[in-house]
Amino acid sequence: MKQKICIALIAILIGVCIALICLELAANQWVINPKELVKPILILIGLGFSLVKLISGGSATKRSLAFYEASYQKEIGKAFSAPHQKNEKKALLKAIALYNENRFKSAISKLNALRKKCENRDDSRSVLLFLALNYSDIGLYGQAIATYRELLHQDNSYSTAWSNLGILYKNQGKQEEAIHCYQNAVLHDDNNPFAWNNLAQVYLTAGDWKKVIDPAERALFIKSDLHSAETALCIAYYALGDEENSKLYYNRAILHGANGDHLKHILDNLSSGKNPFL
Repeated sequence: MKQKICIALIAILIGVCIALICLELAANQWVINPKELVKPILILIGLGFSLVKLISGGSATKRSLAFYEASYQKEIGKAFSAPHQKNEKKALLKAIALYNENRFKSAISKLNALRKKCENRDDSRSVLLFLALNYSDIGLYGQAIATYRELLHQDNSYSTAWSNLGILYKNQGKQEEAIHCYQNAVLHDDNNPFAWNNLAQVYLTAGDWKKVIDPAERALFIKSDLHSAETALCIAYYALGDEENSKLYYNRAILHGANGDHLKHILDNLSSGKNPFL
């Protein structure tokens, strides 16, 4: 309501400003004096800018929050869904918007404040997930791991958290911990293609070619255009001497967006007996 009143007032002021300019010109028999028009024109430009900013800014905020709610419906779940938690739900969506704008410190601050207002596991799970994602993206990996651990202590069956935690361990070179996390991820959600793919990737970088096949194929059964899984199969089959299947998955990976030069480089290293993942 306040926004509509402000828009109406600015529109009226713009109209008045235009009318005054026209009256001034008419009084001077439409002879334009640039010096006399500079000030009212600047005022008119300022009012016009304010009007555009008010209209676009207000509607964009509403659209963005609705957009993030729809985009992260799975991650948000039933968090802050009680009638008295409308402000908390709005705060969560604003934190998600900040995360997507790469304003990680602001998002972390808002999420930490929101932690105190969590009333149940659904509330806490969503807040902790986005808090861990922000910590991870800002490079605070230790805090990200600790946050995922806290989340999993509350909900040990959360596949996404297991999978994300596995990625952090893999990036630290902790292969066994990563495998444990990915195995838990698929145990609690065997329809998660990214968890299956992550499991295939950790076997791939370890050079355990045979173990790559099953999780990569499971990932593709669920999501047929996942080129990282196709790339893993191309490399694994090549290392195992199965050129026919390697070529099949090479073509599929390229079709779905894989980097052909990079993949060829890996295969060339394998051919010369080098480990391409060291």
